[in-house]
Amino acid sequence: QGEAASPSPPTASQYMPLQELGFPSSLSLLVQNLLECRSQAKDAYDNLQSASSDLHLLLLEPDRFLFDWECTPDNNGKIPLQIRKEKLYGRETEVAQIQEAFCRVSSGQSEAFFIGGFSGSGKTRLVESVRAQVDIAGGYVVIRKFDAMSKERPLLEIVAAFNDLCLIIKERNSPQHLDDTAANLLEAFGSDISVLARLLPNLSVISPRLKKSASYNYSDGDQMNVQSVGFVLRRFVRVVSSASTPLMLFLDDLQWCDYSTLTVIEGILADKEGGNGGGSCLFFVGSYRSNEVKGDHSIYRFMDNLDRRNVLSTKLSLFGVNYNDLNTMISDAMGLFPRLCSNLSDIVFQKTKGNPFFVLEFLRSLVDGNLLEYSVRKRRWIWDEQAITAMDITDNVLSLLTNKMSQLSERVQSTLKVVSCFGFGIHESVIDLLSATTQYSNIREGLDELIWESFMVTVAGDSTPSSDSQSSSGRTWKFVHDKVREAAYCLIAEEEKDQYHADLGLVLHSVSKGKKLGDAVFPIVDQINRGLQSVLQTPAMCIASAELNLEAGVKCCEQSDFSTANTYLTKALSLLPNETWASHYNLSLQLHFLSAKSAYSCGNGEKACEAVRVILKEGSCIEDKVDAYFLLVNIFQAREEAENAYLTCLEVLADLGEKEFLDDQLPDGCDGKDIPSMVAEMTKNLECKTEEEMMAIKVDGALQISSIMKFYSFMTIVAYFVKPEVVLPICCRMVELTLARGVTKHSLMGLLQYSAALCQRSRHKTEIASEVQAPCNLAKLAISLLDRIESSDIIGRAYFIYYGLIAHYAEPIQSCGKWLSKGFEAGLSNGDTFSAFFCANHHIRLSLIGGGNLSTLMRESDYYLSVVEQHGNILSKKLFLMYQQTIRVLIDKGGSNQNGDGANELGQSDVRMAETMNFQKALQSFWLGHAERCHHYVLKLLQAHTIGRHHRLIINFYHGISTFTHLKRHRTSKLKRIPKEAIANLRAAAKDSKWNYGNKVHLLEAELSSHEGRNEDANSLYAAAIIASRSSRFVHEQGLACELAGFHYKKIGDLQRALGFFNQAKSCYAEWGSEMKVEGITRQLAFLGGGEI
Repeated sequence: QGEAASPSPPTASQYMPLQELGFPSSLSLLVQNLLECRSQAKDAYDNLQSASSDLHLLLLEPDRFLFDWECTPDNNGKIPLQIRKEKLYGRETEVAQIQEAFCRVSSGQSEAFFIGGFSGSGKTRLVESVRAQVDIAGGYVVIRKFDAMSKERPLLEIVAAFNDLCLIIKERNSPQHLDDTAANLLEAFGSDISVLARLLPNLSVISPRLKKSASYNYSDGDQMNVQSVGFVLRRFVRVVSSASTPLMLFLDDLQWCDYSTLTVIEGILADKEGGNGGGSCLFFVGSYRSNEVKGDHSIYRFMDNLDRRNVLSTKLSLFGVNYNDLNTMISDAMGLFPRLCSNLSDIVFQKTKGNPFFVLEFLRSLVDGNLLEYSVRKRRWIWDEQAITAMDITDNVLSLLTNKMSQLSERVQSTLKVVSCFGFGIHESVIDLLSATTQYSNIREGLDELIWESFMVTVAGDSTPSSDSQSSSGRTWKFVHDKVREAAYCLIAEEEKDQYHADLGLVLHSVSKGKKLGDAVFPIVDQINRGLQSVLQTPAMCIASAELNLEAGVKCCEQSDFSTANTYLTKALSLLPNETWASHYNLSLQLHFLSAKSAYSCGNGEKACEAVRVILKEGSCIEDKVDAYFLLVNIFQAREEAENAYLTCLEVLADLGEKEFLDDQLPDGCDGKDIPSMVAEMTKNLECKTEEEMMAIKVDGALQISSIMKFYSFMTIVAYFVKPEVVLPICCRMVELTLARGVTKHSLMGLLQYSAALCQRSRHKTEIASEVQAPCNLAKLAISLLDRIESSDIIGRAYFIYYGLIAHYAEPIQSCGKWLSKGFEAGLSNGDTFSAFFCANHHIRLSLIGGGNLSTLMRESDYYLSVVEQHGNILSKKLFLMYQQTIRVLIDKGGSNQNGDGANELGQSDVRMAETMNFQKALQSFWLGHAERCHHYVLKLLQAHTIGRHHRLIINFYHGISTFTHLKRHRTSKLKRIPKEAIANLRAAAKDSKWNYGNKVHLLEAELSSHEGRNEDANSLYAAAIIASRSSRFVHEQGLACELAGFHYKKIGDLQRALGFFNQAKSCYAEWGSEMKVEGITRQLAFLGGGEI
């Protein structure tokens, strides 16, 4: 007989499951699947690698995969999935990219990072992955989210983000660090710190020294706009961010943001130099829904601008996670081996396309529908594969969410509808108002249930604190995801939405009457405006709605968001019934003026003029029209209509009671015959006045005198271009009124303008040596007094007049540059581009004259040029291009500009730039050694009767030096007079400022002595010129004195000394940054056969 058959191996079913012996279900499954290998059961292992992977999971994450879960039901009695909220699936590459980008930023440079993708693709989660890294680096994280409601006021959201930053700085730093930050801010902003404090009310939490500015007066003369807001924030970020404290700003859902607001961020990111070598350290992260923006959206323009300005940017696009990563996500959520979830994952992937948020909501819906549930008996998750496959759902998560919401109680659904109308979040100040109504008295209970249902969360202190706002503290309720908000909003029928918004607005309005709303005014007005047509049933309701829009507009003006303000104010004007000027005069006046001002700040001059004309027609008195008139003359100035501005000032001043003075002192064809006596009288009255004496003059608080001084101050500026002969009489009148009516910021401007007029008065060369010490002292007094008065809106103009037109006659010219740079920042921060650009212009002009380092000047002028280009100021652009042309010539004869950048843009010289053009051409010709060409441009310059005194003094010096080259060939008496007259003029100027002019006198005298053969005198005078130049830090003129001394000693045969002076000249020119002059001196040294000794 054959051998007996061997028994077959036992099957898995013949063993008792380990689970029944108390082992974990996962271990039981693993052993069971190993035993099923031969039987080819559904879950049996088919290779050793799969078993090894499962064992690794048991070892690495025992709490999730080895041990059985504690079954704690949720609010609905369901055992929830264990979603790993801290883990990003399938985004390892993207996480590495964003972390690497931040590493670059934390080394001291700014960078942008853009994340595009569908809603729910995990953009926000990706950004959160770098947050811990920012904290470790000592940085700050500021997050702001745009939505469909906030799109009407995006600039306010940006400003609010930086206002939140103040709170974060307060929370994160020691008292000493806060004190240092406050000191740095005060140093950076100076007297215009109040501009920053008005923009960011939370600034005071950093230090009480950073006090909030006075209450906003809508009739003030500031001209802030989105560009000036951006500039103020740029200066702020320069101070508070650095490599040691990098700033990460995350703006979510940029598809709701407009281009003008994005330019604010662009300016901060591109601020690598800040004109002074101190840029920002900002990591900007912006996310947007790529499926909701077209190719012409402002986001892409923003990106292109950053590329053009050499700001490093990374652009990512997020799509759904792939099948393997989705399977891992589901495996983690259920604590089940990935191979066992594959069938479920395949179904989920097909229905959700891997969108992470959609996946999670779909899984939750399966749990809610009992299609996916935790089996207590099997101690593992089980699902109905066939039923899930058969589910008919759209490819949009909204259907899942709305179905889930529809199962909530009517009360909770009502809360969802209400909250969704306010956007992504709703602040407690609005909840307080709603709770005070009968209709929504239980809204807080509904919010608690929404938190319980995981539709909403609360965030503490996420508001924009303000001392005058009810929204200064408290919580904000936010939807957990913007898709949840969209689903909640979908609960309202489309045809009912406008009425729903209107009803909400009316309810809020009814309970808010008589209350200070602060920021809460925006959600109220937005609700009413959304359903406006259903609200406008009576004239009284129209007026009430107009008043609310006005309040919102004023609030925007306070925060310098004139674009949003203009939207609210335009809406308010459209609500005014006919004959409103008669029935609601003050409302009409205020609305029209603010509408004009906000339109002007947004660059819409025509709309502003239209509103102004209505005020001038309907206003009942000059006092009510004066603000509109002042706005009108500013518009005229911006349009370069100086004649119209001047005539309008005359008209207004006559109406304000100044007709007698205007008729007596400013008749047509004024010849100025009484000016000397006027000046003598004013000078005597002002003689030896101290700060205390000036402040002791009783101030006339009447609106009229304040307006008179404001218009006279403005009139002086435009008269300089239109009718310069009346400038000094006007200034004398301002001084007279100041002494009689007291010191105000505009009267101090009058003192400055009076001083400037006196300094510029003597334009003819025979009068160039007139006394300037008295007006310089008076101007210094005025500047000192301005520090004692809130004057941030005019400080830029004050600095332009004092440091650009006066101070260099008495103070070291190098110090003027620093203050002119501050004047530029102050002017731009207040929207006073006229003064800002003049400050920048004189900064470069005086720095060139003062021997500033040429490379530094090129960098600073590049910065100024970029700013004026952004503002579209053609005149200032041409001026800076002229300066850059001179700088390039001085560096290397223009060789560094082989592409001819800017040369073609200069084109024909504007008549207003003729003086600057001829001065710069004469300067270039002098340093290039082209004496005859220099002589040509000097003559053209001197022929203009409007040449400024300072230009005349400086050009006298260079003309006098270059004339000695002519005298070598043409010994005419006419030529001999040029250096002698220059010496006389500069010697007189040196009495007021030896620092600025003493070295020039010595050098001219040295050249004259050398020319006349008085060699001993020449030797000592060259030495004196070199010492004086070094002492006054005129390195270029020290080099010139050494160079000319070298030629002098070469001429008299002392080659050893000549070599020594040429070497000194070479060193000075190298320090100045002039490669052209260094090469020239090197050639001289080679010719003499000597090197450096």
